[in-house]
Amino acid sequence: MRITHARVMFCALIAFGAPTTGPLMAAQRAPLIAPLSARLTSKPSIGLPQELSPAANPVFVAELCAGSAYITASCSPAEGLVYRLDGRPITEGVANPVAMAVDKSGSLYVSNAVTVDAGNVTVYAADSGRLMRVLTGFRGDSYALAFSPGGNLYVVSHYKDGCCEIRGSVAVYAPGKALPARRLSDVSSFPGKPAFDASGNFYQPNFDNFPGFISVYVPGANAPYRTINDGIGFPLALTFDTHGQLYVLNGIFAGGTDILVYPRDGDSPSITITAGVSNASAIALDSSGDLYVANRGQGDVPSSVSVYAPGTSEPMRTIQTGINVPSALAFDAAGNLYVANAPVEGANTVTVYAPGAVIPEKVHRLSETPTALAVP
Repeated sequence: MRITHARVMFCALIAFGAPTTGPLMAAQRAPLIAPLSARLTSKPSIGLPQELSPAANPVFVAELCAGSAYITASCSPAEGLVYRLDGRPITEGVANPVAMAVDKSGSLYVSNAVTVDAGNVTVYAADSGRLMRVLTGFRGDSYALAFSPGGNLYVVSHYKDGCCEIRGSVAVYAPGKALPARRLSDVSSFPGKPAFDASGNFYQPNFDNFPGFISVYVPGANAPYRTINDGIGFPLALTFDTHGQLYVLNGIFAGGTDILVYPRDGDSPSITITAGVSNASAIALDSSGDLYVANRGQGDVPSSVSVYAPGTSEPMRTIQTGINVPSALAFDAAGNLYVANAPVEGANTVTVYAPGAVIPEKVHRLSETPTALAVP
């Protein structure tokens, strides 16, 4: 029986830490603390073995104004903001930013949860940060954005339908357009963060009730041509390596998370990673194909980022210094790792690590809660 009751789905989302926007946004904000410290500053760490390689492009962080029992004053700006880590803020058109993406020209796309059940995507010029246009026409709030190899933007969202139903949607925008050209079918109530393979096939993680599934669409298709079910519980996010292997951040029915690795075009996982995985929130691959898993930790297990060599299931190193409830990962062109930290207590930060380092070279303190990172 298909279960779509909002309360049941909300319990599952809280258990696995899935992105909750749209009708669930208010519940997502409640437990997060955004200290009203000074606007973004950065300070170098001391006694570090390596130096940061210079980044060729700016790094963007989306900051959400999240209320808490400890903070009664209003955030400034109250709608949140997007910040370049080299010091330039973007506030025009920003309203509760929850996801970002960058197109081939370097233009920045920001998904805004404008209200609890409606949002938009604002587009900014690469060099100046000038607001160029606003994308609308998708349903509810978008919490994931992805560009196809051909430059089409896929906007993943969920929305409230009537009093008690939550439904998902994927809208597709042609380059430069402000309204969707089409929508995908067979999208679940809670679609996760998608990915494209090298052939341009679109992989969408889906969840209604256990077990979830991944739908695969050929370029230009509105309906999936196959689904991946084996091993899938609550699929939260996907990524591909250069060999075409699919990595799935996966929620487990009994609780916790694991990482599933599927061979190119495969329907069953060849590797299941559990060692070093604790309440994982994000996955990313560096240019060498090493897998990075952001772990929020749980109980006596601290927050960390676990790093795995290709084809392995045991971490080759673990980053703990500077990690505190990580929410997002990103790499710049020089291979530096950026980790957004959104702890329930303590400072919100972005910590930056040189390639191979386990101690941060830089710590950027944020005034609001980081929800996403983007690198052109």
